[in-house]
Amino acid sequence: MRGAIVVGVVMLVGCSSDGGGDSSAVVSASTTYNCLTASAGQGFVSIPVENSTVLETLDYTIQASGTVDAVVGLSAGAPTKFASLAAIARLNSNGHIDARDGSTYRADSSPLYSTNVIPLRIVADITRHRYAVEAQGTEVAGDFQFRTEQASVTHLDHLGVIVDSPTGTVTVC
Repeated sequence: MRGAIVVGVVMLVGCSSDGGGDSSAVVSASTTYNCLTASAGQGFVSIPVENSTVLETLDYTIQASGTVDAVVGLSAGAPTKFASLAAIARLNSNGHIDARDGSTYRADSSPLYSTNVIPLRIVADITRHRYAVEAQGTEVAGDFQFRTEQASVTHLDHLGVIVDSPTGTVTVC
C-alpha cells in the first residue's frame, strides 16, 4: 500500500429538519483505502467509500504526472460519466485547481498544482447538496452547489477519478 485515503464520515444524530434537536450528538467513523491511479484513456476508476447520507469529509493527497485535465469527485454509485459526480475537484489543463459549482467550473481561489504531492479535502453536505474543497491549505470552493445533474442525490459512496487529457496520470492516496 503506497498510501491511504482516509474518509471521515460525520453523522449528525437527533437533528430535525427544522434545526431543532440535539446537534451535539455526533457519530464518527473513518476508513482507510488503498491508493487509486487513473491514466489517460482509461476512463473512470473508482473505489467505494464509506456511505454517507449527511456529511462526508474526504482528506487525501493527489499527485499528477504533469499538467493534466482530470477530476476527482464523490458520487452515488460507481461513476460512469462526468455527470455522475456530485462534488468535484478538477486539475485543469492550465495547471490550476478549481471545482464544479452547479453547471460551471470556477474557484474562489485557484492554487497551482504540479508533480508534487498536495493535500486535498472535500467536505460534502449531502442534506444541503453543497460542498467545499481545500487544496494546499487554500479554499478552492466554499459552499459550492453539487453538480446540476446531482442536485437531489441522497448519498455519496464512491470516489471517482478520470484523466480527460490525452496523456498523464493522477494518483489519489
